[in-house]
Amino acid sequence: MDSVINPQNFNKSESSLLANRLVNIMHELRTPMIGILGSVELLEQEPILEEQTEHIQTIRTCGEQLLQTINEILNVSTIELGLTTSPPRPADLLSSATDQKRMEHNQNILHLETLQGLYSAAVLIVEDNSLNQKLISKILLNYGFEVSTAVNGAECLTQLANSDFDIILMDMQMPVMDGYETTRRIRSTPAWSRIPIIAVTANAFIGDEKKCLDCGCSSYLAKPFRTEDLIEEIKNHIQVRIKNTTAPTLFSDEIIHDLLPEFLESLDKMLADLKASIASRDFSVIIDTSHAIKGTAGMYGFGQLSKLAFLMEQAARDKAVNKIDMLFTQLSSSVSELNLVVNY
Repeated sequence: MDSVINPQNFNKSESSLLANRLVNIMHELRTPMIGILGSVELLEQEPILEEQTEHIQTIRTCGEQLLQTINEILNVSTIELGLTTSPPRPADLLSSATDQKRMEHNQNILHLETLQGLYSAAVLIVEDNSLNQKLISKILLNYGFEVSTAVNGAECLTQLANSDFDIILMDMQMPVMDGYETTRRIRSTPAWSRIPIIAVTANAFIGDEKKCLDCGCSSYLAKPFRTEDLIEEIKNHIQVRIKNTTAPTLFSDEIIHDLLPEFLESLDKMLADLKASIASRDFSVIIDTSHAIKGTAGMYGFGQLSKLAFLMEQAARDKAVNKIDMLFTQLSSSVSELNLVVNY
């Protein structure tokens, strides 16, 4: 009758449930941040007008502040769930002033290296999300890396059998074969066992880093990340050679033009797959497909689509048939409206 929560009646189980929901929400918020910060990084490497610099810096600053807030909420929430925090890295123990100077120093070094020339290391990006794959590829190509891609672990192993790579960027949640199993197979193959593998994943819960390292990854980089963090992490594992040539220029208009048609095409296909899996009541496929729609829509900034797909994923886990049918109707309607707007 009283809508105010009585702390005495708010037991540990309810508290843990709310904390778990909050962790899930914060995790979902991290996903589109790679699109925001990644696009800002690419914009900063383009010739831009002086008055645009301030706007780009504002986007970067606000994005980093938001990411820091999300991480702080994640830490508090996971502690509420009774998880143990991992020990802080040495860099985290530095004062904010020292950390700011180090960041500025790294940015200056990266800028100088970009002007001097290109990296020539061969990188294999293993990532099933096409937007993430494209953003990371463009960042590395801009720094002169030779880039190849694979959409799952099985394709990664095929690529390794046919080509030589200096380093692997490994997503951990993929269909067919995930990053954990793929990494274990790479480590068990003598010819590949020493290739550095950086786990690049949106899984940023406490304990995820240890899970990645335990399966054989060399290090861990949580999405979203800054360009200099990615380049610095790569340089921690391999020696890169710089050619005396000018770095290529990327154009944001080209990126935007490429990404939206890709999003709409992939969204239509995933919606068709989702419809078929609902008709056959294949809950595992419903979970996988709605999870993919959730991540892709979130990366492109379509929050409502991402939210509906998230609810669909949860309903499929609960095998709530009526709720699944209702959510699919809403999802289909939202996609139809989006296509009308874009194609208008």
